[in-house]
Amino acid sequence: MPMINDDLFGNTELLRAINALPYRPGGRISSRKPRIFAEKGIATLKFRLEEINGTITLIQTSPRGAPAETHPFTPRSEIELSVPHVRVRSTVQADSWQDRRGFGTGQLANVEQERDRVLAEHSRRIEATIEWQRMGAIKGAVLDADGSTLVDLFATFGVTQQTTDCELDVTTTHLPNKLVAARRLSEAALGDDAGIVSGWVAFCSASFIDKARAHPSVEAYAAGWAGAAVMRDDVRAGGLVLGGVELIEIPDGAGKTWIATDEAFLVPEGVDGLFMTNYAPADYTDTVNKEGLPKYSRAEPLPFNRGWQIESQSNPLSICTRPRAVVKLTA
Repeated sequence: MPMINDDLFGNTELLRAINALPYRPGGRISSRKPRIFAEKGIATLKFRLEEINGTITLIQTSPRGAPAETHPFTPRSEIELSVPHVRVRSTVQADSWQDRRGFGTGQLANVEQERDRVLAEHSRRIEATIEWQRMGAIKGAVLDADGSTLVDLFATFGVTQQTTDCELDVTTTHLPNKLVAARRLSEAALGDDAGIVSGWVAFCSASFIDKARAHPSVEAYAAGWAGAAVMRDDVRAGGLVLGGVELIEIPDGAGKTWIATDEAFLVPEGVDGLFMTNYAPADYTDTVNKEGLPKYSRAEPLPFNRGWQIESQSNPLSICTRPRAVVKLTA
């Protein structure tokens, strides 16, 4: 009887295998192109962010040779956040691949397939968890799976959330103008970086996007040939653009309500450093103080060589560095 190839469950092979799995863009946040959240590995379990409260002002002209204007000292403060630890574990029994090996060939394809099936399940759960945390970063509070708060961004930065009531219950409301007003709030929070915004997206609950699509101001827009597709097609995943803002529905999933009824969140795109996901190293001896990777996986043999115990983990911290730049919309 051929022996099981332990290399299939070696640290290097498992790490390569889980990170080589194709990304399945089930999340409409992570699948945006270009990506909203920049990704980076860090070597510590704490993420430190330097906050600079300065603003850009104009310089008064002066005669040549006269004393230059004194540039004021810009106060700085440091914010420190702990990186969450996400880990999942499975047991792969030897019997799970019993009688599935090719007779007399010694091929281990079924063993590898069983391993990759478990890794794929781990990977999908990790990706869903990261997507959930990114949604929280957009909303201003990163939540754990049980609903407890991991990071309150408004409390961390000492600011309050900006909101716009779109008044979709009023027939005379002009929704595009409401969205432009919300953009102005976001632009004010971004300051000089407002000029580099490449686009605008509003992540919406199902009820918000339904009410927006049915509103008289949108129906009037769609009456023309250019907007006819808005009423004809399913535009929940993109295509409904009003006031320069693309409205996208975020469906509930993983047993969670991702956006509350009649709410949406306006997000500016293309601003460097506004949204980020940082990955800390895993808690293994050979990863200490090394730059973190998006996913890790390790295995331990079961007693008497009856199979393997496989665990996978990620250590992601997703944040918005200027939470007032995201404007909460209500219907």
